[in-house]
Amino acid sequence: MKICFFIDFFLPHYYGGGQVRLCELAKRLQKKGHEITIVTMRHPNVSEQETVEGLNIQHIGPVIQHPPTRTIKDLFVFFFAVRTWLKQHRYDVVCAEGMSLFPCYFFAGSTPVVATVHDVSTEAKDQWFGLGTISRLGEKVALKLPYARIITVSNAVKQELISRYHVSQQRIAVIPNAVDAKKLQTVRALPLQKKTLVFIGRFIPHKHVDDLLQAFAKVHKINRSVQLLLFGSGPEEENLRRLTKELLLEKGVQFYINAPTKEVMGRLKCSAALVLPSTREGFGITLAEAGVLGIPVIAYDIPAVREVVLNNKTGILVPVRDVEELANAVLFMLKYPKKAQLLGRAAQSYICSSFNWDVSAQLFDELLKNLE
Repeated sequence: MKICFFIDFFLPHYYGGGQVRLCELAKRLQKKGHEITIVTMRHPNVSEQETVEGLNIQHIGPVIQHPPTRTIKDLFVFFFAVRTWLKQHRYDVVCAEGMSLFPCYFFAGSTPVVATVHDVSTEAKDQWFGLGTISRLGEKVALKLPYARIITVSNAVKQELISRYHVSQQRIAVIPNAVDAKKLQTVRALPLQKKTLVFIGRFIPHKHVDDLLQAFAKVHKINRSVQLLLFGSGPEEENLRRLTKELLLEKGVQFYINAPTKEVMGRLKCSAALVLPSTREGFGITLAEAGVLGIPVIAYDIPAVREVVLNNKTGILVPVRDVEELANAVLFMLKYPKKAQLLGRAAQSYICSSFNWDVSAQLFDELLKNLE
């Protein structure tokens, strides 16, 4: 089948859970004999066509200087660029996510459109479109359009689509995110001189790195030898750096902006724990990656995360926005390293047996065949 995937950004110009997911699935679908094209936005000094991990990538529409930052103008430019692309090319299936949901649905003609929804918004300023007020309306409309199928990454998101947007259960397919365990386990460890906590993700409001810094301040008063590494980038970076100074944590906190994946995973492999105080996740790939490496995790107790982290079995889940409990969970990991190690081993076993890209790609392949 000729399949075209539309996504706002793609590797290596932007690293996120959705980009990793699409790359891993597309590579496997291509090996199954499908002809894959990935269409995404443009970037400065990047050619309109490039090959990434053997995949054909086409850049169209607006030039994005600092992904994921986009404007309403970018939305409209991309909208009409997708329209033009679909008029000029023919596919058996169009797969859309992010900003491409609207144009793909309206301009794909008779070609079936499969929508991928990673998560749904939780509050007015927490939109997955990332464009404020317009997103509240956009999400409501986009998620109610009658796509051929809607794919989501967890049962938690599926239930949100059913309860909040009244999407028919029969139209939703859960194809979970996964990890490449073999590849991750070959990552070279980068030793750390101190006990280290790691955060991996975008610096955006719903990730609540501010909560993590507040919790770390409490931890640091008790244990001065522990350090915190923040891997990521995003619009909250300046605020987070300012908060780090206000909390007098400059010596204990290090920012790594857009660090190479090998360095991120290499540091994670030697850390005491991964901490993800996010209030909105569709799945949480970084949690699964930590599990594969045998690293225990601490996260806020939200529905999607419960599918990846088993509380007190493979990690610790704490009440949402409870900074005190977040700090206590960190202190527990540091005080009882043997117990933390047992959590990490259990996480490794659970993740490796439950989340596999080959299985997810097979589910995707079967869904596409059933569209015919």
